[in-house]
Amino acid sequence: LLKRLADHHRGVFISGRPGSGKTTLAQAIAEHLDEEIGAMVKTMEAPRDLQLLPRITQYAPLEGDLEKTAEIIFLVRPDFVIFDEVRRARDFEIFADVRLAGVGLLGVTHANSALEAIQRLIGKVELGLVPQVLDTVLHVEKGEISQVLELRMTVKPPSGMQEELARPVVEIVRFPDGKVLFEMFAFGSEIAVVPVGDKANKSPVLKMARIEMTKSLRDYLAISALEVDIQSERNATIYVPDSMIGSVVGQG
Repeated sequence: LLKRLADHHRGVFISGRPGSGKTTLAQAIAEHLDEEIGAMVKTMEAPRDLQLLPRITQYAPLEGDLEKTAEIIFLVRPDFVIFDEVRRARDFEIFADVRLAGVGLLGVTHANSALEAIQRLIGKVELGLVPQVLDTVLHVEKGEISQVLELRMTVKPPSGMQEELARPVVEIVRFPDGKVLFEMFAFGSEIAVVPVGDKANKSPVLKMARIEMTKSLRDYLAISALEVDIQSERNATIYVPDSMIGSVVGQG
């Protein structure tokens, strides 16, 4: 894990509940990068509360705006930036901008789990850019790292879908054994995050398909008394009032 963090070209989240030890871990990583790796480390903080070595420059919001602080940091050209903390929607956008500029970045954010920290990026960053912005999440509980997740981009059918439905999929992988725990992909107009393998609960992809099909048919037919039951990848039963069967089936 230390070797992974020593790579300056990474986007990392430290997640956890308030008081879990996120800030303490961020401080330790910053000083490790500075002393052991020889990296130039800077921080963006609002408010400024990290306790660091004097040679690690700590930047507060410039004129109350962290985006302006980020512009100054670009001029300094650090190897790694600690962003404490990533909280509001705009903070996530700034995190993405700094990371896509090629700067190694570690953000501290509140979340109940490592997966929730990843999901907080949804809607702020395009799906295809998520692994470029964020590739590692360290989740902290009671002062210890309880889980480490990696993000990888691939093109394949999501688990439970047919081969012809291949698409870009972000795999959320457990570190260090490489086991895929979740998949994240576009499904209609939504971004689906579904468990894989023994975490899956009776094909969550089919469950998502049922929700989307039900919503689409209700909108198209302008009725709420409609339910869909998907038995398999190729079979589904649609329940509607008798008077609407013709509208669903169509003429002929």
